[in-house]
Amino acid sequence: MTIFETKRGDPALDPTPAIQHLKKHQAGVLTTKNPGKLVEKIIIPYPEFHRQVVVEVGITGYGNTLVEPGVPSIDQAIDDLTRLAAIVGMKRVRLRVAPVFYTDPLTGDSGLNRAEMVIQKVLSHVSIPVIIEPAYFPLGMEISFKKRGLYLNDSDFYLSNIKSKPRYMQIWYVQKILSRLQNLNLRDLRICGCAKIFEGLSPCLSLTDLSLLDLAQEGKRKGCRCQTEKIEAYPHTQRQACQHNCAYCYLNFL
Repeated sequence: MTIFETKRGDPALDPTPAIQHLKKHQAGVLTTKNPGKLVEKIIIPYPEFHRQVVVEVGITGYGNTLVEPGVPSIDQAIDDLTRLAAIVGMKRVRLRVAPVFYTDPLTGDSGLNRAEMVIQKVLSHVSIPVIIEPAYFPLGMEISFKKRGLYLNDSDFYLSNIKSKPRYMQIWYVQKILSRLQNLNLRDLRICGCAKIFEGLSPCLSLTDLSLLDLAQEGKRKGCRCQTEKIEAYPHTQRQACQHNCAYCYLNFL
């Protein structure tokens, strides 16, 4: 059976596509930045779906700031994640961390610093897998940031303006955060990335997840290390439905 995912939309904001797939008895990976709303719109109203899903909660540490104004604050997100895990079980919840490619030129605070802080905070509340996603470098990102009174430092500005982003840049960024996490002794660390250098690490969708969802291992999407093929629940035309209004989002550059 093919599993569905929700990367082009947030089921906490627009639950309809995800619910339609779940009603067809399909298994799904629900990725959200708002676990509280997900609980209200899918998890509580549809307890029969609990066995069909795993939930990836994305927390960058910039929620309720100018970088992510429509996203819950880190403390609120952790409280909601903990509540979610109490309902569906910790084994069905993952923390997804995609470090924001931003360093405050005044304070030196960076997306990497916040990502490390998020992981430590979350794991002090719940013991769940951590998925590291390569940072995204949208072309012209500084324009979106500048409109909000945010400015990139020289290094970030240079990298955000390279027209062709070589994959090694994403690999380099992942390696930087992995080196910072070595002392945390993470029991289940996963990488969302298809580069060969990541082959020794678990993919975001593992064999453990397939067993949890009662799925057999099937063909993989080309270039994807996940253990079965996935389809997107949200059509391309619905991409602009997101209300998070993140400064770094690709929707700002379409």
